[in-house]
This record gives sequence, structure tokens and C-alpha cells, in this order.
Amino acid sequence: MKKTVLIVDKDKDILNLYKNMINWDEYGYEILATVDNEKNAISSYGEYLYDLVITDIDLREGNGLSFLSRIKKMYPSSRFVVISEKSDYETVRMAMKLGAYDYFVKSKLRFANFIDLLNELNEADYLIAYSDISIESDLQKLMGLIRDKQKIDEKRVLKAIDIDKLPILNNTYRMFLFRLDHVYNLFHTKIFGQDKDVLHNDISYELEKAFKNIPNVKILFSKKHSGIVLVPPYQLETYIEIAKSLLMNLESGTGFTFCITISDAVSGVSSFYSQYIKTLHYHNWKFYHGDSSVCVMEHVPDFNDVNRELIQNQIDFLTKVSVRDIHEILTCKDQLLHYFEMQHTDPEQIISLFMMILTLIEEKEAQHYKSGTCDFDSMRLVVSKCETLKQLSNELDTIFNTIANWIFDKTSRKYKKNVNKIILFVEQHINEKITLEMIAKHLGISEIHVSRIFKAETGKNLIQYINEQKIQRAIELMEHSNMKIKDVAEAVGFEDQLYFNKVFKKIIGISPSKYRSKAVD
Repeated sequence: MKKTVLIVDKDKDILNLYKNMINWDEYGYEILATVDNEKNAISSYGEYLYDLVITDIDLREGNGLSFLSRIKKMYPSSRFVVISEKSDYETVRMAMKLGAYDYFVKSKLRFANFIDLLNELNEADYLIAYSDISIESDLQKLMGLIRDKQKIDEKRVLKAIDIDKLPILNNTYRMFLFRLDHVYNLFHTKIFGQDKDVLHNDISYELEKAFKNIPNVKILFSKKHSGIVLVPPYQLETYIEIAKSLLMNLESGTGFTFCITISDAVSGVSSFYSQYIKTLHYHNWKFYHGDSSVCVMEHVPDFNDVNRELIQNQIDFLTKVSVRDIHEILTCKDQLLHYFEMQHTDPEQIISLFMMILTLIEEKEAQHYKSGTCDFDSMRLVVSKCETLKQLSNELDTIFNTIANWIFDKTSRKYKKNVNKIILFVEQHINEKITLEMIAKHLGISEIHVSRIFKAETGKNLIQYINEQKIQRAIELMEHSNMKIKDVAEAVGFEDQLYFNKVFKKIIGISPSKYRSKAVD
């Protein structure tokens, strides 16, 4: 049976475009209906309960985000994709906060985005379909949905608790949350595909063995690879030793690593929902502790929020990716991640921040290069799936290098080979005193020929171009460091600060000191 799609958009041409952009049938979907306003969209969804809703924000009547919010309250597991011309951070953040599965900017939408989306949804459905063995109760299914960041009402969870099967909830208990590391990556690399049942049984065996000497223990799987163990309030050190031993046995028995979070002690059925949410939240300490780690909630503080004002300069610098500055870009990224670690910053907010930075880079570069763009959607997806600080850092190294090389490649295509060599030479020697003689020797041609071909291709005098690049670099150093102006001048190859001041004022219109004062203000 095909999965059904509702498209909500006021533009009839867009509706037809979506219909014809891909062969929906090939991916197991069919567009069942199209509407152009919020009222009809709500009515249609209530009648047919579509498997996927694609909606714009600006509708003929009503609003796409209002539609999303109202349906999510009634049907928390509904799937929404928002496609809009709005690309600002706050709008995207609001859509995701309301429960959107994904967000695309309409003007940048490609058929590949739909294909990737449907493949991802099909894979997610596959995981759900094959993770329900041994998930016997509605409670465990709801736990899985909560883990997947679906909004599930507390009353619904408490109603699903069968106290006869979970008598431990009448007393004081701890939660022992366990989860396979890097589930998304393992699934997509097909490391485990058809052996999920075996994996589930191996995990069950190790859990039962680990807690065999503790009475009244209850194991609740929310997925085949994750869940919680409800345990009585024994000494915390006992559970820490059990957790460490269990991690070793799980890795030995399954071939995969896991992380465990031990909650503080709570009492009563009424505490179950809030404690589960809290334990999931603290499980994010795995981001800093790394794979195969144990987090004890009583031993770690809560996370702090990202303070955008304190790091705005670093954000601005990271959006100015180039081959020339790639070392400084990666250093800035490392310093920022180290700062976040020292501040115990919420990992989810860190992930969101770097996804936003990639969006800012994409928007900036789209103004220069209208076609052949980098695959920023894939990059954001990679960032969103990072589970540890180390993994995020490594992925960002790759991403920033890829973007820098892409930008340089797009620039290089404008000019002939020798001019590209000149541009690269200037990039690589920006901290030195660059002369026509140096460039001519590097290219193996005369100084006059160097100047002539550069002027013919770019329309600029070469010495003027070199000075402009040096001053641009100087501005970046002045904005993102506390270097003295004398040191800035030396860092971009000016031995004489007075000459640096003269060149700076000629290009920018004011002196370096006045520019810095304005930047500070």
C-alpha cells in the first residue's frame, strides 16, 4: 500500500511542479490531495491522516506553521516538511521547534532533495517496523517516540503504564538508560541490517546477566537497540560498577559500543514521564564523554545555553571560508568547541548553531555562484547526526575544507591557468611582502607579462589587487583578534606601519585605528 501525501501551497504552478518533480510511485508514495489554505488542510488531514504533509508557510488563507502546530497537537506522530521562501534562522528554528521533520528553502529546492527525503523516511519506517519485536506495550512505543523527539503528552504516557507489570514504580527507583552508539551511521553504512533481532537478543542477554542479582528489575526496550532498566535504589557505586562491566560485555557480545546514563532516584508513577525526559536530556553528556561512556546524573551539572552575543565574532569569521584562511578557520572552530566544552554548553544547541553557520555560508555564496552549489543539505544532515564532540570536530574539518576548495574551484573557473596561479600565490603568501618579481619567478614568465595578463583577465592592476587582499586580511585580524595595529601590519606583509596606514586609508577611506574604533562601537 502506498503512503499518502498532502501538499499545501497557494501556488498552483508549484503544486504541479511537486507532482512532476519525481516519480513518487517509485518511492512508495502518492500525492493524494493538494489544498491552498489552512482550514481545508486541517479538514483534509483529519479525514485521511496522511503519511506525509508538505506545506508552505504563506497560504491563501491561514498559515503553514499554525497548521503544523495544530495538527501536531492532535497527531504527535504526523510528519511535516516545510518548504518556504523564508530562510531566516528564527523561522527555520520555529518550524523545527513545532515538530517539522525537515525544512527546505523553495528557491533552492532540487529533485534530489525529495529523493533523499523519501529515502530517509522509508529507512526510518524500516527501523520502526523492525524495532517493534519485544516492544510489547504502548508505553514502550511511546518511549521510542519521545526518544525520536516526537511530542507525546504526559497523560498519554501515564495512562499507558500497567502498574501490575511495573510494581517498582510504586516505590523509589532509578533509570538505567542504555543506547547503541551512532545508530544512524551504523544503519546507513549497512553494518547491521538484517541482524537487528540478533542484536536485540544479545542486548537482552547481557542486561539480564548484569542485573540477575538485583530484585524487581524491569527492562523496557524503546527500540531494538536502546531503552531503560528500572532498578531499586541500591548504592550508586554498585550501579556504576555494573554499568562499566555491562558496557564491556555489550561490546564483547555484540561488536558495538553503547553509552549508559544512570538517573537520580525518584518515587512513584507520576515521576516516570518527567524522569525519562530528564534522563534522555542528561544522556547528551555522551557528546563530551565520548562513546562507550557512563554518565551519572548526580555527578554532572545541567547544560548551559549558547550565548550568541559572546561568540558572534567567531560565527562571523567561520562564515568567511576560504582556502587562504582554512587553517585559521579550523583553529577558530577548535577554540569555539573547546569553549563550549568548558562552559558545559547544551550539545543540541551546538549542533543547531553549526547547522545555522552552514546555512549562512550557503546564502552568502549563493549570491556569487547561482549554479553548481555545494551539497549543503547533506552537510547539515551530517552535522545533525553527530553524537560526540570529537565526531563533530572531525566532520567540520572535512566540511570546511570541502567548502573552501569548492569556493576556490568556482573562482578558478573564471580565469585562465596563469591568472589562477597568481591568485593562489597571493592567497598563500599574504603574510609576506609580495613583489612582481616573486610572482614572475613562480610562473616562469616576465614581470611585464604577469601584470599584462592579470589586468586583461580581471580588469585590475595586480599591485592594487595584492594590496586589497592584504587589507581585507588585515580587517579580519582586527575584527577577530586583539592584535596591535603594528602587529596586524606585519602579519599581512607590511614592514612599515606608516605605509600600511596609507594603503589602508586609500582602500577603506579611514585609518586603521578609526576603523577599529568603529568596529568596537
